[in-house]
Amino acid sequence: MNLDYSWSVEGAAYYYLSGLSKRRRKQLERAIEALALHPFQPSLFTLQDDDGLPLAVVENEGHLISYHADHATQSIRVTEITPLP
Repeated sequence: MNLDYSWSVEGAAYYYLSGLSKRRRKQLERAIEALALHPFQPSLFTLQDDDGLPLAVVENEGHLISYHADHATQSIRVTEITPLP
């Protein structure tokens, strides 16, 4: 299934992205856009945010990306980006 969800980057993920070089930031933005195009892909594991919403965690571009896919509004909300060692 190929849907075009909107996406946003919030909180710690926003601050992490803003500290990267332009090239690296664009690479991660493309990875997030890929999530928005295919929001039903399997995750490595699932967490819950403070409101109890499920956060999928995927590996991409040498990072773990945590996000919530809201299928009702067709949006992806990235909450955390963690570099892998």
